[in-house]
Amino acid sequence: MSRHDSPTIPYFDDANCLVCNIGDVTIVAIYRPPCFTNINNFIDSLDNVLKISTSTVVLIGDMNVDIKIDNTDSHSDEYLTCAASNGLLPAHLFPTRLGNCLDHILLKTRKSATTFVIESSITDHEPLLLFLETKTVNKDGNCTRSKMDYESAIEDIKSYDWSILLSILDPNDAADTLISNLSSIVTQHTHEFSVPKRERNLKPWITPGLLRCIRHRDRMHAKLKTSRSNEILKITYTRYRNFCNALLRKLKRSYEKEQFHNAKNNVKATWNVIKKISDLETQNSPSFDLLHVLNTPKSSLNHVNNFFANVGSSLASKFKSPSIRSKSTAASESSGSMALLEVTENDVDSIIIGLRANCAVGLDSIPSKLIKATRSVLVPIITHVCNLCISAGVFPTAFKKALVHPIHKSGRRDDVNNYRPISILTAMSKILERILNKSLTSFLGANNILADNQYGFRNAVSTEDAVMDLSGHVARMLDDKRKCLGIFLDLSKAFDTVSAPALLNKMERMGIRGLALKIFADYLSDRTQKVKIGKHESDELPITYGVPQGSILGPTLFLIYINDLCKLTLDNCKIYTYADDTALVIDGEDWPQAYRNAEVALSSVMKCLSDNLLTLNVEKSVYVPFAFRSNLCPSNSLILQAHACDSLTQCSCLSLIRSPCVRYLGVHIDQHLNWHPHILKVTSRIRKLIYVFKKLRDSADSETLKLVYFALCRSVLTYCLPVWGGATSNVFIRLERAQRAVLKVMFSRPRRYSTVQLYSDSKVLTVRQLYVLLCTLRKHSARPLEGPTGRLKHNVFPPERHRTAFAKRQYYVISTIMYNFLNKKLKIYSCLKRQCKTLIRDYLQTLDYEKTEDILLGISRY
Repeated sequence: MSRHDSPTIPYFDDANCLVCNIGDVTIVAIYRPPCFTNINNFIDSLDNVLKISTSTVVLIGDMNVDIKIDNTDSHSDEYLTCAASNGLLPAHLFPTRLGNCLDHILLKTRKSATTFVIESSITDHEPLLLFLETKTVNKDGNCTRSKMDYESAIEDIKSYDWSILLSILDPNDAADTLISNLSSIVTQHTHEFSVPKRERNLKPWITPGLLRCIRHRDRMHAKLKTSRSNEILKITYTRYRNFCNALLRKLKRSYEKEQFHNAKNNVKATWNVIKKISDLETQNSPSFDLLHVLNTPKSSLNHVNNFFANVGSSLASKFKSPSIRSKSTAASESSGSMALLEVTENDVDSIIIGLRANCAVGLDSIPSKLIKATRSVLVPIITHVCNLCISAGVFPTAFKKALVHPIHKSGRRDDVNNYRPISILTAMSKILERILNKSLTSFLGANNILADNQYGFRNAVSTEDAVMDLSGHVARMLDDKRKCLGIFLDLSKAFDTVSAPALLNKMERMGIRGLALKIFADYLSDRTQKVKIGKHESDELPITYGVPQGSILGPTLFLIYINDLCKLTLDNCKIYTYADDTALVIDGEDWPQAYRNAEVALSSVMKCLSDNLLTLNVEKSVYVPFAFRSNLCPSNSLILQAHACDSLTQCSCLSLIRSPCVRYLGVHIDQHLNWHPHILKVTSRIRKLIYVFKKLRDSADSETLKLVYFALCRSVLTYCLPVWGGATSNVFIRLERAQRAVLKVMFSRPRRYSTVQLYSDSKVLTVRQLYVLLCTLRKHSARPLEGPTGRLKHNVFPPERHRTAFAKRQYYVISTIMYNFLNKKLKIYSCLKRQCKTLIRDYLQTLDYEKTEDILLGISRY
């Protein structure tokens, strides 16, 4: 540590507080006695103390406020909101005393931190232990950067004679020539340069004069530390420090406002400024730990590449090779055949325009940005190459080389098992893949080949549809007094274990034959990859299994591969899949029968998976028994086994883990379908945004703040909201409090500002009103073509039959009630969707909390 200050005791109501600075870390230690029941004084004092400018702040102590996830403490929301508004978030939520989380560690830091709660009998409070990374990375004196002169490269490409490629008729030769010529131009105009440390400005708004001011402030502080009893020096330093810090803040805000002004009318530039100010920029975290797996970086990367390239074959080797049906015996699943037609220059031009300009480059180092800038010259050439490939049924070898970037998932950073390989393909490969994928998806859709219960990577369906259909089916089963459980499968390296021969056989049965099948077969064969971390690269290795993760064609090919699983017909069982995220919902008359049905269904699914060389990770797969209340759940003596043997009787096969809640497609589905765990998770995510708006509000105008709110906050609030928005108001209100905290910080309103006035000022809907709006719009899209007539002509949808209050809170029942109620009020049946949205939104903004809740019941108080 470079600096250590004496502890200070700030003024603090209803608690004892000690503040200590150690280097660039500020530790705030607090004890709040349980006898103080009024939280307001404590929150006000805490907010004042946490106005700290240091980059790392640790709030630690016994707060006597319960913050565990399912707490019932009425003070927890205000306490956590106050901490979040100052950038501090809980480092743990584990119980520390009698099942309650009363002893806290909250952090604002970019350092690596680990928190432990230690079981101990010394006191009735469990001790906390915090490990905070303090080491700093020693940077070289000079910073080496790579830069490309785009203007010169564009001129060279436009002046180059590309007509020679039009005379080449071999697709591999044409692709090689195109890539080698473009790569040489890129290399020619790319150069590395070093920036001396003295020329690097840490903050763009810091002028040389301000830098001298900062250094003078620091010298005065160092002098004060040696003469702490000198009151005159202390007063002088305090005044100068306050002046310097105020000047820093003023110049920073002026710079940020200027940045926003310069980016006006440019959405992309505006978002870049927003990300810089609010620290939302993606933090690149290169997987440097993998460079030290073996003795040298080269050998380490070769080891990593060997693992990624062969993980599919290693898992597939545990199963027997799938039986490939011959052409004569294969039953066709489609009456038609897929035809690949030549593409036009307009098709290629539109695809190039749609390429992301800032995506990573592949092994050829050709950026998409350069191709887009020179598409007037390159489109005819690329069209010629693509048409050669289509007519010959060849996917060029130059397009099949992948550059793999390992992305850390979780766990130890030096274990390659904890990384996901993302394949970065060349921009040219993406263009041809998009052409093939467009034809393939059109063929699959026209012939209705993919199962309806496959929701992944398909038009007009989404994760919301998958979660809604699953939860709706469970709710109907429970309302019919059926016993119901869900099995959520975890497939190990599903994309990496796809067998190319089996996939091609499935495609042929679907009607993909001739040149179309030939080009897909070529796409899957002779692929190679190398791993790159920083400036280090591995050797190139062939890939024998799997479809490239990060490719355009990969997801569609995987849907074809797993389609057999989706189409399984099982008694008392429904299958829901989103790519490889698979869930089974099984029901029965009683719990023993439901468990037996589940084991039979799971056995059939496991056989289908093994036939396709897919590995079920039993240890990570879980099941959830659904019930209205805890006393209706099955006994713990009932177990659910994943039978890998032929027998369904008692055996030594592994049992699935039983869980009260599971995260499926980003939604936490609990065993009672009351959605409390999910709402609390969303509440925590919303709180994390409070500090973002606090950093933005002094620089951005109200229009920009609303843009950020809709992009970051409302998008989180509305994700799958029609599924879980019918939860009871006593837990739903916690989410609305977090939303209000964001709006108060965003518009600089005091903590106790009027809720009604807040929503009126911001002109946004409450979360419950958003739920009403989204449910009604979704129902509006499904309204019948002919409206109702007669006495109940406002009832567009007939009421859904249900027996319980539980079912009434679910979408399939409550959406009908809300739509019919709003149609009676606003006559929305004949409106277009946009008109319907405007009418409902304007109407909801006139309602208070109670009247909004009445819409869910279909009643009116006036």
